[in-house]
Amino acid sequence: MTTSLLPSEPRLARDVPRGFGAAVAGCKGALSSSPREANDYYPTPAEVTRALIGRCGHAMRAAGPLIWEPCGRGGAMTRELVAAGFPVTASDIVADPDNDVAALDLLTAKRRRADVVVTNPPFALAPAMIAHLLGDLGVRWMAMVLKSTFWHPRDRAQLWRLYRPSRILALTWRPDFMERGAPTMDVIWTIWDRSAPSAHCSFERLDRPDDRPSLFGDAA
Repeated sequence: MTTSLLPSEPRLARDVPRGFGAAVAGCKGALSSSPREANDYYPTPAEVTRALIGRCGHAMRAAGPLIWEPCGRGGAMTRELVAAGFPVTASDIVADPDNDVAALDLLTAKRRRADVVVTNPPFALAPAMIAHLLGDLGVRWMAMVLKSTFWHPRDRAQLWRLYRPSRILALTWRPDFMERGAPTMDVIWTIWDRSAPSAHCSFERLDRPDDRPSLFGDAA
């Protein structure tokens, strides 16, 4: 079971998100009928971040050096990035002092905190965060954990045209985000790289890594 890192668990998600979130909160199919954690707080299992580092470590360093984790509450991704030698600045809609996470609502941010972003966004806000980070804040390199079917809906076609990814890394295992021992969701790392050809998006398999992350990765 996941232990809370804060003395008392605040209500994180607003009933009616503001800013960019308002545009996606009411989308059909955006939320399932089953109860969800506030603000879709499901810490990312360590091996998900380690797999990204192993595949893209060199590219991340080339675009960096600093990495911004804008949905960083709990510190799950940050710990793995720091362990691999990356400097990280983390923020979230509420502060998490125990994990050096500053309070910042990403969807109202006016400036990027780093050129590189690595994050696992709340499901309902992912489209808005993609548009804001790439279109408004102009990050150079970004990796997001998304559902494997994220790009399938018809209403995502415009988002794809405007912000076509450079690479999609399909995880060959199902991460256990809910820590119940029976994961059911397939996920992908979606990567945007401004130095890559804009008309091409590669699709690659990403295998589960061992327990020790590489400092520099094995591929650009």
